[in-house]
Amino acid sequence: MRPSRAGRPLRAGLISLLGAGLLACSPSAPAGATTTVQDLCGTAVPGQARCLAERQVSTTSPMAATATPATPAGLGPADLADAYQLDTSKGYGQTVAVVDAYDDPTAATDLAAYRSQYGLPACGTGCFSKVNQSGASGPLPAGNSGWAGEISLDLDMVSAVCPQCNILLVEANSSYLSDLGTAVDTAVRLGARFVSNSYGGSEYAGVGSNDVHYNHPGVAITASTGDNGYGTSYPASSPYVTAVGGTTLSRSAGGRGWTETAWSGAGSGCSGYLGQPAVQASAGSGCANRAVADVSAVANPATGVAVYNAGGWGVYGGTSASAPIIAAVYALAGTPGDTDYPNSYPYANSTSLFDVTSGSNGSCPTHQWCAAGAGWDGPTGLGTPDTAAAFSATGQVAGAPVKFGATGRVTSAMVAGLPVSLSLTPQVPDGDALASVSWKAARGDCVLATPAAEQTTVSCPATLTGTTTVTATVTDVLGAGKTISLPLSFTASAVKRAVTLAVSMAGQSGAGQSACTAASTPMRAVVLDAATGEPVKGLSVSFTRQLSTGLPATVGSAGSQADGTATFGLTSTAAFTLGARTVAA
Repeated sequence: MRPSRAGRPLRAGLISLLGAGLLACSPSAPAGATTTVQDLCGTAVPGQARCLAERQVSTTSPMAATATPATPAGLGPADLADAYQLDTSKGYGQTVAVVDAYDDPTAATDLAAYRSQYGLPACGTGCFSKVNQSGASGPLPAGNSGWAGEISLDLDMVSAVCPQCNILLVEANSSYLSDLGTAVDTAVRLGARFVSNSYGGSEYAGVGSNDVHYNHPGVAITASTGDNGYGTSYPASSPYVTAVGGTTLSRSAGGRGWTETAWSGAGSGCSGYLGQPAVQASAGSGCANRAVADVSAVANPATGVAVYNAGGWGVYGGTSASAPIIAAVYALAGTPGDTDYPNSYPYANSTSLFDVTSGSNGSCPTHQWCAAGAGWDGPTGLGTPDTAAAFSATGQVAGAPVKFGATGRVTSAMVAGLPVSLSLTPQVPDGDALASVSWKAARGDCVLATPAAEQTTVSCPATLTGTTTVTATVTDVLGAGKTISLPLSFTASAVKRAVTLAVSMAGQSGAGQSACTAASTPMRAVVLDAATGEPVKGLSVSFTRQLSTGLPATVGSAGSQADGTATFGLTSTAAFTLGARTVAA
């Protein structure tokens, strides 16, 4: 029996009045339990969508207990991984986008609290990004408490299933399909290969004009089928998305350890307006148009998931939970083919799904549109994940993830005063892209030739001994940065390195190390490595003069710069031979 609702439809603002202390501690409502839930969002007119999140208000049962902060009520990440046999070490570097309407001002802090509670990796700058429907960090849309709860549910479910994934939240200006569709386009433009949409509205003549926003080959786009039982909603009925239905998920003593039945609230049916995607032709849906759903996951709020929103814990459900779960499962499976429509993958790999064969969501003209059974059915589609294999092009989960970052090498001898060659090899996962590289030396007197290139050189003073470092930072298109450090060790050595010294002044150059002048003339000496011909930085060059006989007298000195030059300003009118000398490094 479907959970009852108090005063439905409810306005979104009412949800803020509900306290976490009203929640039951068990994610599975025991026999005889009565669960009351509230919709977070109100009704929607044609052309608009409503968020499909539901929050459990209370469960009355002799077996119910009180939730504690240490053990939030509802299913957590370990439960979902166990129920669906997921390897949550996969997905590193993948970006899952969550598209919703309006702003959730506490999205980042709520997400951090959820991940901390379950020991998931922190998801700060570079991992979590929030933008408006144009892709900018501001201005953000107006806030809405109901949609904020939806956002928390979506972000938490992506985190639970794919804790290694990056998350991009795109907030539409309103709940109109035109704005939400624009936000989907933005998510794809910003590099997301997986996009979750936990909202829906009624179908109407001309609804297919919105398909342009969901038609993105190479991107897995999921959409919730609805929470009102039998009946189709959009964009789940778009032929370009993966329509995600809902189940009741409960622990059991044998076999898989879990049982699933079709949730009575899951949307399903045969579209009255949109055509059948080719992949459904052999599914035996009995529908000549688009049939809903394709796959499913837990959605019943009576057996719902733990969510942290606006500073408190709650148990949430609705197909708003199942859509981000499946989007994250796609991310675990690997990057879709560039020209593929990933909603075809489960049809090609249905043996890697748990077939849900019992339960219904109402009455309908064709039995399988509203009742679960073997093979495809409306409420649960082809079934629920049994590993992520059904959500890949090959039917296999991708291998070891390629992590975003870089490796670096020092490719030449570290000789003080000579350029040291540095090489960087960025590592960018499929679906990501390198945005920039920047090098920085720990010492301010070390000079980097090209600090924004993958390969560069650094030259440090000839007098340098001991250890210093250079660092390289690579940044991806979503602003994530990874920094690596390369140590440079300069040690004192009795081995001398030969240099050459050439002197020039006022349009003439001396043969070897001297030149003759009879005027006030700036002069220049160039120090080069004798073996490589590279300029030497940081050597002290002494300038001398030879009048007639005797030893040369020093008249000044200067240090060689990055190009090997040392410059001395001479002030004299007497004719003499001018020279320069230095000590080899």
